[in-house]
Formats: sequence, structure tokens, C-alpha cells
Amino acid sequence: MSRRAEGVFSFFLSGLRRLSSSLQTAVVFDMRKGIPALIISLFLTTRASGMPLETFQGWDFHLWEENFILVQRPGEIDSQSELLTFVLEKNHCDQVMQLFELYTMTNHPDLERLLDTKVELRENGSPADGKVIDVQPHKSGHIVLINMGHYRYNDIRDYYDYHQRFRVTITNHQLTTPLDTLFDLPTKQWSIPHFQEVLDRAYDHCLKIPDPRLVKLSNSPQKGLKT
Repeated sequence: MSRRAEGVFSFFLSGLRRLSSSLQTAVVFDMRKGIPALIISLFLTTRASGMPLETFQGWDFHLWEENFILVQRPGEIDSQSELLTFVLEKNHCDQVMQLFELYTMTNHPDLERLLDTKVELRENGSPADGKVIDVQPHKSGHIVLINMGHYRYNDIRDYYDYHQRFRVTITNHQLTTPLDTLFDLPTKQWSIPHFQEVLDRAYDHCLKIPDPRLVKLSNSPQKGLKT
């Protein structure tokens, strides 16, 4: 299954960890290549703009910025860190973006230099790659947010419905700093039960995001019946 890493995405990490500030994202879709590409601008805001929709089988569903459905599952050790996230965007519900967080306690100064660089991964035993899109202090260490790109909806649903887990290892990066001085535990794992039903629910939520043009039309005065 091919990864289409056309851009990056970040959102309210701090808010989900009950900190005083949170990350918000400005998203622009670039259709020139026929595949939505995300151009991301990170900035701090006082509150995240995500609206909780439901919790199902340990997965949290959010509507974010009235355009995105976020499906998230926390890490198995710390429920306030290492979120695994899948994102569906209004009018592009047949594509799914995948992101994950990795917590490291090394606090190496070169962690910040990983921003906007590629990392090589091994996922469920197969080679993969991702892009570091955020590095934030968290507790006594740092959270590194990695974007794995876009997938076709049916492909990613069937893949994880089969594996029932997301086990990932960072195997290499573009810096000269040794890997083990940046990541004390480069391998992480999430169990992802009921994934087919989870993604189907996210897809249904995505289809229900209202189109402002239709809302405006439905609220406009009606001419009424002819007499």
C-alpha cells in the first residue's frame, strides 16, 4: 500500500493534554497534482477549536475547524500523550491522513532540528516513512509528531482491520546525531480494535459535515406555492 505524503498536519496537541495553550492549524488544499496537498501553518491559540462528537471503543471523534473529522486513540501507557490520529476532510472523505506522536525523554537539543525532515520507519514489519511536523516539550521530555501521509479510505481500513495494531519503529533520520540519543524508545505500539467500524463511523461523520452554501440556501426565504 503506497503512502502519499503530500504535506503535513498538526492540531491542538497541548489542549488535549490540558495545558494552557494549544496548537491550531491553517490548512489549504492544493489540487494541482490531483491529490489534496496540505500546506500547514502552525500558530498558538488559547483554545483548541475541536468539538467532541463521540467516543467509541476507546476512540475519540472530533469535528475540527468545521472541515475535519479527527479519530484519535491515546497511547497504552500514558493516556495524555502519544496519540494515534486519523484525519478525514470534508468533500475528500475517501482519503485518510495518518499521524502519530512519539514521546522521548532524551531532551537532546537536536530534536528541534528534526522539524520538516523525513524519518525512515518500520511499520508492522514493512518499510515506511514519515515527516516530522512538530516537536513540543511534554512532561520531562518531548513529543514528536510524525505525519505518514494520505491513504485511500478502503486501503487503510482493510489494512488495519487485518493487523489490529500499529507497531512502528523509527529506524533512521536525516541528521548525523545517533538515533538512540534522540529517541530512547524508538518503537511504539497501539492496539487498534474495531478499526473497520471506527473508520466507517468517521466516514459517516465526514459526509455529514454541512456545506455552508447549502445551509445558506436552506435558510433563505421560500417563494411558496403558486395560486
